[in-house]
Formats: sequence, C-alpha cells, structure tokens
Amino acid sequence: TRRSSDLDDVVSYENFKIPKGVGLTSALKENIFCTLACIERQIPLGIIGEPGSSKSLSYHIVCDSMVENDPTEFCKMFSAVDSLFFSCSEDTTPGQIEQWFMKAEARQKRHDNRRKDAITAQWKQQELASDSSAHNGLSTDEWAKKFKRVIVTLFIDEAGLPSRKKNRMVMKVLHPHLDDPKVSFVALSNHWFDAANTNRMLTLYRSHTDNRDLNVLAMACLQKRGARFDEEPDPTRREKEFVQHVCDAYDAVK
Repeated sequence: TRRSSDLDDVVSYENFKIPKGVGLTSALKENIFCTLACIERQIPLGIIGEPGSSKSLSYHIVCDSMVENDPTEFCKMFSAVDSLFFSCSEDTTPGQIEQWFMKAEARQKRHDNRRKDAITAQWKQQELASDSSAHNGLSTDEWAKKFKRVIVTLFIDEAGLPSRKKNRMVMKVLHPHLDDPKVSFVALSNHWFDAANTNRMLTLYRSHTDNRDLNVLAMACLQKRGARFDEEPDPTRREKEFVQHVCDAYDAVK
C-alpha cells in the first residue's frame, strides 16, 4: 500500500542505526516513525503493548540515530536528542515523577541558553568583523539554523505499573506536563493508561504480532552472525517455506 511504501522510505537501515540481527517489522517501523515525529514536535507519546513488541528498541534506535555528535545523514535534518531515563515500579510516587520532569526541564533550559549564547556570539563576531563577508553576513535567524537545537526527552518505562495498585492516582501528576509540554515525553507500558492521560497524548497501541512480522523476525534469526539484515542475500525457497511453517505453528499454539 501507499502508506507502507511511505513508511519504508522513512524508516530504513540507511536512515537509522538499526542493530545487527534486527528485522524491520511493520511494528518496529511504526514505533520508530511515531517516536521520531513526537520527539521532534514535542508531542507526548505513549506506546502500549505486550513485552517484545519493540517499544524500548524503537526508542533507543531513534535516540542513537539523533545523537548530537553522530547523527545519521537522514537525522541531521532533525533536532538532537538528550534523553533522561526513568523506570517506574508499583511503588513509584507522584513526587518522584515530578522530580524527573523538573530535571528534564532544567536541562532543556541549559541547552537552549547555551545555543542562544552561541548564536549571539557568532552574530556579534560577524558584526565586529571588518569583512562581514568572511562570516557569510548571516542574520540571527540564519545563524540559528546552523546551531542544531537539542531536545531533552523524558523516557518513562513501565509507566502503567504505578496505577496497578488499587486507588492509586499516581499518573495524574502527568496532566500539566502533557497539557503544556516543556520537554519531549515518551512513556511505555504493558497496560492501558487511564482515559485522562490517554486523551492528552498520542497513544500507539501494539496488538499481537501478525504472521508477516513473524516472518521478518524469523528471517532475521536465520541470518549470519554479525551480518546486518539488509546485507544478507535473498533467502532461498527452502528457507522461506521453513520460516512460514514455523510462523504458522507459532500462530496455531499461541
């Protein structure tokens, strides 16, 4: 379909740092695409799905590809990412989550101030130079484009656990941060968030792995040790039939 084709054009081995031995399933592609878009535009994102649905993997791939000092060629057009990680438990308190948001927002201010100072310094240097052409004669807006913005992203894993205990409204602390985001925010959970939080973020739900994705995963397992999936020769007919039988058997017993 056209949608799948567009997704393949964006999420590929060339555009992102996909680890060796990882197959690009449709679930992984969708996770990567949504994570990239939401981090760049500071749209709160929640990814919900069973363990093994590429939630954490997709986030780490995006962060590795958007790292400030070594982004992929494709990701150079986007902001750099500075991540803060926090993993929840059933005993996580609202105060702990609030502290992580305060840390993230303070770090974002430092990044923004450092960038602003660098832009101002370059512009002043240009103004003071006797030959402004040597400094390209750029405006402050043009200088701003030359200094990539760093976006701080707060990553919360197991975000559904604090609310599993009865009568706990721990995640209500998220509301003001989702309504008026100062930093990017990605939350992963094996369980649904409550409606109040779900309505305040883009929520991506990962259903059971379909047969097509199972095929991609199985083919990745068959590849040579240390080789990248896209560098492998096309599978033989026998390998395809073997993988299909394994996937069908898995579907039948799961």
